[in-house]
Amino acid sequence: MSSRSDVHQLVDQLDEDGLDEAAAVLRRMVQRGSEDRSDRPRRHFRFAGKMSAEPELAARSGAILRDELGRGT
Repeated sequence: MSSRSDVHQLVDQLDEDGLDEAAAVLRRMVQRGSEDRSDRPRRHFRFAGKMSAEPELAARSGAILRDELGRGT
């Protein structure tokens, strides 16, 4: 877990181009924390469907990727 001083040190190390992006991320995090989350829909994890995949899917993943990327065998 980072402390506030850790985060401040990281911000101090950013170049000028990185400040805008970091500020945008921090603003979103602050806004999310201040909003009431009870009225938002729950998030669904995208990996949940993979748990019910065919048993040899992991073993075949290399071949599947090669086929999908068009590199053959």
